[in-house]
Amino acid sequence: MFNLSKVLIATLAILISIGEKAMAGPFEDALAASKQGDYANAFRLWLPLAQQGNPSAQHNIGIMLDRGKGVARDSAAAVQWWRRAAIQGFTAAQSSLGFAYVTGRGVTPDLSEAIKWYRRAADSGDAYAQSNLGAAYGEGKGVPQDWVASTKWYRLAAEQGHPIAQSNLGVAYANGQGIARDYVQAYKWYCLAISSFPASDTEGRTIAVDNQARLAPLMTSVQIAEAENLAREWKATTQFNR
Repeated sequence: MFNLSKVLIATLAILISIGEKAMAGPFEDALAASKQGDYANAFRLWLPLAQQGNPSAQHNIGIMLDRGKGVARDSAAAVQWWRRAAIQGFTAAQSSLGFAYVTGRGVTPDLSEAIKWYRRAADSGDAYAQSNLGAAYGEGKGVPQDWVASTKWYRLAAEQGHPIAQSNLGVAYANGQGIARDYVQAYKWYCLAISSFPASDTEGRTIAVDNQARLAPLMTSVQIAEAENLAREWKATTQFNR
């Protein structure tokens, strides 16, 4: 059996750089301040926008409160802001709410609530939420275990360039879980995951590298070449390639 990269990932979304058009000036000023490390000023600029109902600003205020950037850390208040944005259909906030309910940051841990918000975000195309749903179905956490559903969500996230989903989709192909076993496809997705993981995620990349190394002896050189070619083609054609 090949190893999954992580289980029910609790990934907190990053600061969002898109604001309402009418608020683009102060929103972008806040974003610039945050990039320069001036979090107090970014918080000061985003707060009025959040109070006026801008979901991007609401989400970012939540991120800053949860991390204690420019303001005292207050995860419960962060959740309140994420909820306000999530109710408006803002996918990043829905994903962050899912994160909160998985980890119990600012709320009582509740996998059912986590799944509810991850599903809303995933249905709107959020790759992080899709990957987390894949993990949930694979592990049977918050939902009945269902390898077919797990593979479906991993694929949707993987096609958007999400490295954990790419690695775990490779595992699904290698193990024949939720999909017919296919070593060429498994090797392809490992290749893509290895190149997609950020430098900061050494654990995720190492697992993908190890899985690929364990798979290689089970394949012919022709199969490996085919898989590598498929990975190159995917990179060249996909609009989500990072």
